[in-house]
Amino acid sequence: MIKRKLLMRYQGVENSLFPPESKDPHGYWTGLYTSAWVPAHNTKMVSKDAAPKSYKDLLNPKWKGGIAMDNEPYNWFVVSLRYLERRDGKEAALDYMKKLAAQQMQWRKGHSLIGQLMAAGEFPLAAELQVHTVERAKAQGAPVEWSVLDGVIPISKVAAAITSTGANVYTSALFYDFLLSRPGMETIRASRRIPTRPDVTAPYLKPYKLLPFEQSVMDDFDKYVALFRDTFKPAQ
Repeated sequence: MIKRKLLMRYQGVENSLFPPESKDPHGYWTGLYTSAWVPAHNTKMVSKDAAPKSYKDLLNPKWKGGIAMDNEPYNWFVVSLRYLERRDGKEAALDYMKKLAAQQMQWRKGHSLIGQLMAAGEFPLAAELQVHTVERAKAQGAPVEWSVLDGVIPISKVAAAITSTGANVYTSALFYDFLLSRPGMETIRASRRIPTRPDVTAPYLKPYKLLPFEQSVMDDFDKYVALFRDTFKPAQ
């Protein structure tokens, strides 16, 4: 959207409070909250000790046919694949994804739906739910929990931006400033999401190493989408 000149540069009064990794250096966008991708399980079907705790654990034959996945988990795929490439090498990383695909995913569209169906017992595991989806379900009494693979969590940012084609730029700027303000961020946190503003934190991610989505990947994003679809062949 930046290349197509669809976004307006705007650095409002709150922007300076956000760390560099949470905003565009030229002022085109600022991250609102962090999407953290983790495996999750139904606690009535999977004990805490049996829950996956490593990437290798997801390949256990006992999970074959029992792992749910969104049919467009592209951010998770990009970050996870690149992490495994750095750790194990490109060939081994792609081989891992092929072995995971061979686990016969339960394909569903939408993480909220996956969380609801997992809580209802339709399948024991989900490969890549967002932490806030699981935490929100737990707060409502659902028998679900999330775990962390090898001590790392893939993350990406959900950002706010102002379009350059909007009818009322000033109103958009005021709303943008509110979203980035402390009250705006507290509203986001109240929905169990993970704000990017440093003085409005959520505790979930602190013990773990975070694997960020690298913006440089966007130039090759379509290639990663094609690689995911070729490897996993998700249901439409």
